[in-house]
Amino acid sequence: KKEDIIKYQDTDSYVGDTQVVTDKGTFDAESLWFEYQSPDQVVTTFGHDIQKVSNLSVMAYDKESDKIKFRSVKNLIRHKVSKGKYKINVGNKSITMTEDHGCMIFRDGEMLRVSAKDIKKGDKVMIRK
Repeated sequence: KKEDIIKYQDTDSYVGDTQVVTDKGTFDAESLWFEYQSPDQVVTTFGHDIQKVSNLSVMAYDKESDKIKFRSVKNLIRHKVSKGKYKINVGNKSITMTEDHGCMIFRDGEMLRVSAKDIKKGDKVMIRK
């Protein structure tokens, strides 16, 4: 069934202190992991910790409706990375993520999804107010 599909790629990550807005409140990513930690956790051969969650939604951009809204989460995944990291600063807010983490930006009047390493000075980055 469509709702049983796990969408997962090990290409983009953010660090443990990144703020995640959920329908249960705002957590840093590491605290969110421990809030939902369960004995059903699975460790993959790549060293990724995966735990199923239910009744949790996170704020995300929905391309179809062109709106920010809460989207259901099925799994939380935790892993260590050795990729380059970028700190993106917008006003008084910042976020640190891996070089290939996807970001929604506006460039030349067009909305694009680009990797953190491809953000250019002058791009407008979609952030939470």
